Amino acid sequence: MRDNLLIMGISEDKGETYSIAENLVRAFLQEQLGIPEEEVKKIQVERAHRIGKRKEEGKPRPMVVKFASSKCNDGVLALSKRLKGTSFFITSQYPTEVVEKRHMGKQVRNNNKVAQ
Repeated sequence: MRDNLLIMGISEDKGETYSIAENLVRAFLQEQLGIPEEEVKKIQVERAHRIGKRKEEGKPRPMVVKFASSKCNDGVLALSKRLKGTSFFITSQYPTEVVEKRHMGKQVRNNNKVAQ
């Protein structure tokens, strides 16, 4: 999980396979983040797949992407600032326990702001 990125907003097809998911990630890197095609071809994607259960309402599930090097991972994460104002979002993947603790901390901070 340490080097995984979660990409939200990439459209999903019913019969999506690992190779299709990888191609979707490469297209996303080129079209949405503006990485040149030559550079995208050099990026090694170890794994790309969806997480969670498929929902009927059509909202695409998040995609987990693991790059071969942490340098690629950090570079893509840094470029995610270009997605501001779009329907796409990139973040690091964290264990469930960490996500829950952060959520609780955020609630406490919000409650303290209201209480003061």
